Amino acid sequence: MGSSPIPPAKPTQNDVVNKDSQPPYAPAASDAVCVPRSTPSLAKKKRIRFPEAWDPLLLKAVTASDAHVAPHGETGKRFEQALKLFLDAAPSSQLVNITHPVPLTLRDRFTTIVEKRRVEVRGTAAASGIVEKRGQREELLDDVILAMDKEQERKNALINERTEKEKQLIEAGEAIRGKAVTRMRK
Repeated sequence: MGSSPIPPAKPTQNDVVNKDSQPPYAPAASDAVCVPRSTPSLAKKKRIRFPEAWDPLLLKAVTASDAHVAPHGETGKRFEQALKLFLDAAPSSQLVNITHPVPLTLRDRFTTIVEKRRVEVRGTAAASGIVEKRGQREELLDDVILAMDKEQERKNALINERTEKEKQLIEAGEAIRGKAVTRMRK
């Protein structure tokens, strides 16, 4: 058949070119390719803005589902229940149709407002020695923080109890081992 109809390729900026033989690559207007900057599949989901008016609804949903004191491994399920309760109580026109929150969204917002309240309480208690309560949101937050702290103390007590039992078992094992060694020497 003969020669191929494909012309030789033009050098690109990534090709190694002998500087003496050819000028450097300069992109032409015809080389431009129109690529959308963000595709729908790769686009980041828009961030949900939680107004403070929704915080009491979130706190009530979390406390009703006991997500704030959930045992290890149950947190995800509890926040799913909290999401259902939250969506039932929240103004549906804005929340459900526009933002579509997920359990992780609620969990992130919950931890954010709890940590902010802890810092705020520490700051006011250190400054004045008195913790001030302002409204329903703060009261709910204080109750949630108190319940979370009690649950953490309970878990720590169980861990300490287990470590004490393990220490006693280790000491008993060493005593038995010591008696066995003394018997074998006799």
